[in-house]
Amino acid sequence: MPYTAEVLYALHARHLRELWPLAVPLFLLTLAVLVPVMRGATRYGRPVATVVAVVLAAGWLWTGMVFHFHYFATINFAAPAYAGLFVLQAALLLWQGVARRRPTMAFRGDGAGWTGVALLIYGVVGYPLVDYLAAAEGLRLVGLAPGPTTAFTLGLLLQATGRIPLHLLLVPVAWCVVAGASGLPLGIPADVLLLPAALATVVAAPWHNRRIAFPAGRR
Repeated sequence: MPYTAEVLYALHARHLRELWPLAVPLFLLTLAVLVPVMRGATRYGRPVATVVAVVLAAGWLWTGMVFHFHYFATINFAAPAYAGLFVLQAALLLWQGVARRRPTMAFRGDGAGWTGVALLIYGVVGYPLVDYLAAAEGLRLVGLAPGPTTAFTLGLLLQATGRIPLHLLLVPVAWCVVAGASGLPLGIPADVLLLPAALATVVAAPWHNRRIAFPAGRR
């Protein structure tokens, strides 16, 4: 690897330190979209889908253009390519959520829903906590850093009340694999945990879609 875990942690700390006046509102806005989704607000399904898509897209644009392209590129030659993938994910979220106003999202107490809750908790609380326990410099927060933003996005998509658009999972799952594989030699446990997150998603999402396509009463 062209850098160490300490260098990566320091880069995240610098990123937050220099841009916190813009970063903090985005972080709080990202957390705010959890309220209608976890309350199961299906009556506002399509407006919520649009809001969630816009907020998630903002987080993916930030992590792509601000973190990857401006900061991470100083230590990793592949960062501009990562930035392109994150911008692509933002565009897909906007197209699906704003133009098509789907998927609608509301917590469900099934396997996919609880898997999504676990990923949401990991993205919001688990990531910075694991980094803290690893004595990391700085915090990696949802909406601002790639890892927690990815986990959070997967968690929300697993709350879809209808079919989960599988194309929205491609970039987040790919990033889980890239970050997890990089975290192994670097000794970054928070990133390594993205590997089981990817596995859980690729199992839960098709299972959920199959349940939607073939309800129990029609089997």
